[in-house]
Amino acid sequence: MAKKVYDIFLSHDFEDKSAIADELSLKLREAGFNVWYSGTDLKAGDDLEEAILKKVIPFSTYTIALISSNYVKSEWTRKEYNAAANLETKQRKIVIPVLFNISFEEVAIAFPAQKLRFAIKVENIDKTVRQLVKACKTNSLQKNPRKTNPKKPIPNISDSGILSLSGNVTINGKNAAGRDILINPKNTK
Repeated sequence: MAKKVYDIFLSHDFEDKSAIADELSLKLREAGFNVWYSGTDLKAGDDLEEAILKKVIPFSTYTIALISSNYVKSEWTRKEYNAAANLETKQRKIVIPVLFNISFEEVAIAFPAQKLRFAIKVENIDKTVRQLVKACKTNSLQKNPRKTNPKKPIPNISDSGILSLSGNVTINGKNAAGRDILINPKNTK
């Protein structure tokens, strides 16, 4: 496993830079995270594939995917997302999706082959940062999961709205807005 240089890689579409990415990067740094963000760390002329896919994502503890309608239309952000998701294991969650001006349903349509995940929905930037701080701390604790029966699913729900599951399960319920949800990650690894 590669030694981690960055706490967070902030994956975003360029069109969302001034709307949210600049401020989110700054606030995550203020919260004490070492964030790699193209708005401050990428230099003119840098080879994107070399810089991000090979030198940043594998050396980041987490990839925060700032998913918007711009993000789901971009071929490049899909490469970033997939590069981070491909590094995940059952014991180590890497990708933390943050939805910005897009619904979970729109994301599910845009990324039909991706493993279903709970995401943080941006309501206001300070709340989003608090949720990300908590999610990163919670996920760090999951590096050494407790020993259990591997056939029995283990739900891990944090106050941030992040849900991780192991096993073959289906969950029916309601989200915080009272909408029905169905999560069926039977084909996840």
